[in-house]
Amino acid sequence: MKHGYSNILGELVLADVLDYGDCEDFQIVCPNCREPLFKRIRSETHYFAHYQESKSLHSECELRVRNFTASDIDAKTAFARDQRLRYFLEQTTVLLRECPFRNPEDVIVRETAFRRLRRTPEFRWWAQTISDWLRRQDGNLLALTREHAASVYERWERVSFAPKTTFSREQQERAAADMLMTFATPLGRQALDKALNTAWVDLSLVTGDMAQRGASVGFSGPISDYMRAVLNGPDASAAASHHWLLTSPMPKGLHPQQNVTWSAIFLNQLTESLVEALLMLDYMGSLRKRARTAH
Repeated sequence: MKHGYSNILGELVLADVLDYGDCEDFQIVCPNCREPLFKRIRSETHYFAHYQESKSLHSECELRVRNFTASDIDAKTAFARDQRLRYFLEQTTVLLRECPFRNPEDVIVRETAFRRLRRTPEFRWWAQTISDWLRRQDGNLLALTREHAASVYERWERVSFAPKTTFSREQQERAAADMLMTFATPLGRQALDKALNTAWVDLSLVTGDMAQRGASVGFSGPISDYMRAVLNGPDASAAASHHWLLTSPMPKGLHPQQNVTWSAIFLNQLTESLVEALLMLDYMGSLRKRARTAH
């Protein structure tokens, strides 16, 4: 059969997009009888099969699953994704704290930084700017997320952080894009602030490290100075640095495109850091935990 049902995702998935190991990770079962399935490829055709290959069982299930219409599949997928969105939004803070790639010291740094950042007008200005920017994307957030994800996964490959399968990566990207769409709503603003705090601290650490090593001097130094001024400096220093970032054009030769502003570069880097924070979240582990506690 072409479609299997994921107990983890709560939706129907095509055999073509899954690798062999994904059947176990995403708990792929038969949509009709709910028996576990495994993936096969025969004559370049991808499909799912039952472990217990009773002809009567297989024939009955294949007939029923084949009769699913496109609207049936869309309805199941839309309902499942809506359920996941609400759950992810509720669990954003928990997921950020439980991220498997962060140690307890990192969490303490972020929590301390957030208590400072959320009181600064500069951080609130960027949170509102990104919220407005997200609302203007008109359905392009998945493409934008994947564009940033390509850079993120390239860095993660060097330290073996990247998801192992294409399907897993696509699920992380889709979940991150869904989260960004939710952040753009009034209900999602608090979650956006929390995630943006993580993105801000992560970007501050990265640019500060690059500036110390003398790498990418054109971008890292000034942006690192600005972020440090907002986080640690007095109000007057932070305000002056914020005004400079918004009004100063980048010197010629630092960017392949002409007339690029410092604020545009910072917005792009902060947005990519936000996407990276969302790609790190253990959505699958959270869904498995919910599945266990629901029974």
